[in-house]
Amino acid sequence: MKTIMITLLLSSFVFSGVSFNKGIAYSNLDATIAVAQTMGVDFDLNDKMSLGYDSGIGMLVKADGPLGLSIRIGINGTDDSTLGVGYNWWSGGETIKTSIGTVLDYTSDGTDDDTTVRINIGWGF
Repeated sequence: MKTIMITLLLSSFVFSGVSFNKGIAYSNLDATIAVAQTMGVDFDLNDKMSLGYDSGIGMLVKADGPLGLSIRIGINGTDDSTLGVGYNWWSGGETIKTSIGTVLDYTSDGTDDDTTVRINIGWGF
């Protein structure tokens, strides 16, 4: 019984504030529209900020902004940096929280600039 209680207690800390997302990204690269699938995971640092990884951006820091927006700062490797803004226009659920949102990201690597519009479906605890 003691082992079960300790396992449950530790698992409540491990899985609290974890969210996953799946997205479709549309970007205009070299005058052609590119479509890419993305996936990500975020870990809440506090109620206003999270740290995570996104397959399209790399390491990502999100912070709550004004009017329900989220400010996104990402880095991928040594060259690529991303600045973006996101908005969840639907969210719901009590146990498993779900959301649907739109993200606008601007990525620069020093030579090429890319703007990406993404539609995200998220779920988390």
